[in-house]
Amino acid sequence: MTGPVVCLDLDRTTIYSAAALDLRVPDRDAPRLLCVEVYRGAPLSFMTEAAVSAFEALQAAATVVPSTTRTVEQLARVHLPGPPARFAIAANGGELLVDGEPDAGWSAAVRRRLAGCAPATEVGAHLAAVGGEFVLALRTAAELFCYAVVDRAALPAEWVPALAAWCAPRGWAVSLQGLKV
Repeated sequence: MTGPVVCLDLDRTTIYSAAALDLRVPDRDAPRLLCVEVYRGAPLSFMTEAAVSAFEALQAAATVVPSTTRTVEQLARVHLPGPPARFAIAANGGELLVDGEPDAGWSAAVRRRLAGCAPATEVGAHLAAVGGEFVLALRTAAELFCYAVVDRAALPAEWVPALAAWCAPRGWAVSLQGLKV
């Protein structure tokens, strides 16, 4: 690979679900959209016409590396404009894809680093045990990380710090981003 490399976040940066588009504008001012993801037979994610133009210009100037918290399977549903990306980063960096396939060396290195941590199933079970009504959903992604979708308004202020204190000695870090812990 030569030239500039741009790692480009996907969800709510490059592509948007219908709910995330926030199209509270008069119909005549609504942007034209390109569907880039279909899930269970229905359109799920979109790019605006302006974003498609900017994306194509970026592809002409650099190697674009889609980067996402999505699992490999979820990322495979996304079809960005232009040729498929040669490289992609999925599962919060847990997977490096080369020509659409997981890089075996990267996967092995990640698994070695995770060997010193508590298994994702243990962390997921703890999340389930300490969650409350403010936890709307729990997920484990590719056995690489866990997350809780939370109601931010109902999230107790001490919950995230307490979770971080429990996770740290087990080799896990905790972050709160939007609705996800």
